[in-house]
Amino acid sequence: MTPGFSIVTTAAAALAGAAVALLFSRQTRQTPAVAAREVNAAREKEFAARARDLAEAKESAERANQAKSQFLANMSHEIRTPLNGIMGMTDLTLGTDLDVDQRRNLSIVKDSSEALLRIIDDILDYSKVEAGRLDLETIPFDLYGLLDGLADTFGLQATQQDLELICDLDPRTPRWLLGDPGRLRQVLVNLLGNAVKFTPEGAVSLGVRSEPVSEAAPATSPVELRITINDTGIGIEPDACRQIFDAFAQADTSTTRRFGGTGLGLAVSSRLVDLMGGALEVTSTVGEGSSFHFALEMPRTNTVETAGIAGWPDGHGHRVVVAVQRERVGRSLAEQLGALGYAVTLLTGFSGEAPIAVAMTGQDPDWIFYETALVRRFGPAWLNGWRAARRCALARIGDHVDDDAARATSDAARLTLPIKPTALLDLLKGRSNDRSLAMDDRARFPGKPLQGLDILLVEDNPINQTFARLLLDKLGARVTIADDGEQGLVYLARETFDLVLSDVQMPMMDGLAMTRVIREREFATNEHLPIIGVTAHALQADRDRCFEAGMDGYVSKPIKSAELVDVIRTVLAGEPAISEPATT
Repeated sequence: MTPGFSIVTTAAAALAGAAVALLFSRQTRQTPAVAAREVNAAREKEFAARARDLAEAKESAERANQAKSQFLANMSHEIRTPLNGIMGMTDLTLGTDLDVDQRRNLSIVKDSSEALLRIIDDILDYSKVEAGRLDLETIPFDLYGLLDGLADTFGLQATQQDLELICDLDPRTPRWLLGDPGRLRQVLVNLLGNAVKFTPEGAVSLGVRSEPVSEAAPATSPVELRITINDTGIGIEPDACRQIFDAFAQADTSTTRRFGGTGLGLAVSSRLVDLMGGALEVTSTVGEGSSFHFALEMPRTNTVETAGIAGWPDGHGHRVVVAVQRERVGRSLAEQLGALGYAVTLLTGFSGEAPIAVAMTGQDPDWIFYETALVRRFGPAWLNGWRAARRCALARIGDHVDDDAARATSDAARLTLPIKPTALLDLLKGRSNDRSLAMDDRARFPGKPLQGLDILLVEDNPINQTFARLLLDKLGARVTIADDGEQGLVYLARETFDLVLSDVQMPMMDGLAMTRVIREREFATNEHLPIIGVTAHALQADRDRCFEAGMDGYVSKPIKSAELVDVIRTVLAGEPAISEPATT
């Protein structure tokens, strides 16, 4: 081999090795990029698969929630429809002449059916809270009126259990606020109901106070509304206090056996208070009682129509005597009057004979508030020692005095215990001298409040047809019954009616479809027939569907005569109306 060839061969080999090395190095540099692309592609496929799975799971959950909601709505309808017949016919029968045993037995039927209705409502509300489908409304409402209603609701029950029920309102609390009165009332009904149920003796009080959110805030700024429900009941063990707001929880199983209940009421109430921006808390001592409390920030209303209505009178310079046997009642009233500036003397704990006149020798109060029980105990003679400008008897529901005592106190105003905020306000302002001890449907609607009205009732259930006819007849209306929407349209084509009261859910043509047809026909005639829907669903969506179809009002089953009259009167006045705040 020549030297030149050897050199060429060596050079070629070197060049070949360099080429191979260069090629290898390039492949080595490309491998991480390729691998990264492959990893990214795999991840993208995995993410896409997960997204599809999540979307399918979300759709499945939404379908399940929708199915559950529909199931609950249907169950509500199926249960409330027979309950409407049971409760309605019971109320009508209780309004007739009955002997003692019959009245007692029917009262048990009424109480039991109302308890069943409360359980149904608790279950519906809890399911809506869990599904996140419970919304709050923000509307102006009368706080004092709401408290009046609670006094009516629990006053008789407390009297029957010989409990002191006290509505302890600080009169500096504004009357008109913005919020959800239906949900606030629901919470308070639950808490007061529990307090009365779990208090064998003693007292239950509802305390309502307010504080301005800011010291420098104007009169129309929000306030912190502080609400406390105290009782002297059985109390709750410390460990149980931490779990009673859980669904289906009770303080202990013996409580369930003794007092009943599902354990849902406090869970729903706690969630509602959370939604309203507060926190429901409890402190309790076994054998001494419990205290449930929460605070809510609520705007005041500052509209021309509602501003300044509360307007309590200035009590400075006026003397008041409060004479009672029940110290808690007297102390609450004395504190309310004291907050208004009145100089209050509280007399309680009487043990001798006719001590009041002795205690007040030489004093001339502007007002004397006294329990009617003192009239029964000491007789009317001691009243002659008073030189008060005005007198007010404090009477429990069902209290009565003999003829001599009645004559001696005939010039006195009268307040029913528990004292309603609006009743005390009207009394102090001289707007009322109401001596009635209680107000029932007969007092609210004397005679026949629907006298002369021609009403078309569209209802498919024979039991509810019978109940509605009897109720409307009792209220003075003339009733024509149609079995469904199609028959209702037939009657409307040949007769004239003042109002239509229609069930919403019916076979063939339901109340919503019938209403749409009526409204379409009215475009040509420029007329308007008032239509009120009746439904057992009791959901916000059902109320909305009624109004969207063109109905003017809405009544929930079971129908109560007072609520029905209120809605009919409101609708005939040209305003939309519902019997109660619907749940969502």
